[in-house]
Amino acid sequence: VTIGFPKIDSSAIIAERKAAEEARLLEEKRINDSIAAAQAELERIAREEQERLAREEQERIEKEKAAELVKVQETVQWLSKNIRANFALGKADIIFTPEVEENLEFIRKFLNSNPDRVLVVTGHTCDLGAYEKNVKLSKQRAEAMKAALVMKGINPANIETVGMGPNQPLVPNTSEANRKLNRRIEISIDKYQAKDVE
Repeated sequence: VTIGFPKIDSSAIIAERKAAEEARLLEEKRINDSIAAAQAELERIAREEQERLAREEQERIEKEKAAELVKVQETVQWLSKNIRANFALGKADIIFTPEVEENLEFIRKFLNSNPDRVLVVTGHTCDLGAYEKNVKLSKQRAEAMKAALVMKGINPANIETVGMGPNQPLVPNTSEANRKLNRRIEISIDKYQAKDVE
């Protein structure tokens, strides 16, 4: 008895196996590409979130700085107003009240944490007396305030002084009350102002 086996086409088997392997590799590549795309998307989302948080933090810092600057400007305006009447005729001595001391301390902290800012102290006089003497006296008043600020611990490089003499009266020099107001110091925080005034 002769038993016959069907003829096997080895080339067909090889081709089938090759096709199956190619299909497997394609599926593996598709899965890997899908994973890579998902990872890239997650990284993009994380990066955008980090950038958003960084922007928000920067905005918060800028808002805080802006609010602090407004408070400082209000403080120096208060100081300017309250030091106006503290000068006797022909004198450069400053009277330091507890409120003045408190405000100077606030300015000290601000300037020490913002070294690019410059405090401009401008001295003024009334119209009584010789012009040259008044210009000198106004500078002395500004320098007296600078010395007080430096004593507080402010870097002298952060303070500029200007003496305007009687050239910029706050009110007309028509009475002693008005002249008293004109014998004053004005303070501002503006690193360009000193150049403008001079």
